[in-house]
Amino acid sequence: MRGLWADHRSAVSEKTGLSANGLDTIANTFAAKDDEAARDLKLVDALMYRDRLLADIKERMSLDKEKDIAFREPGQVPAHRRR
Repeated sequence: MRGLWADHRSAVSEKTGLSANGLDTIANTFAAKDDEAARDLKLVDALMYRDRLLADIKERMSLDKEKDIAFREPGQVPAHRRR
């Protein structure tokens, strides 16, 4: 588990500019207790409602704005297609 945390902490530190010790403190004190706290701590880039998130995904992927995005539960994806 420590190796997993170290890898994740390193990636988050690189993206956010927060130090490893700072991220440890955030995790150990549960400082990111809700969505706004996580945003204020720079752990997420933005907070969005579902409709804005879907519009953002469509825009980033150059998808038709009028079509729905089909989502699947992980169990619905064939085993050979999972990463």
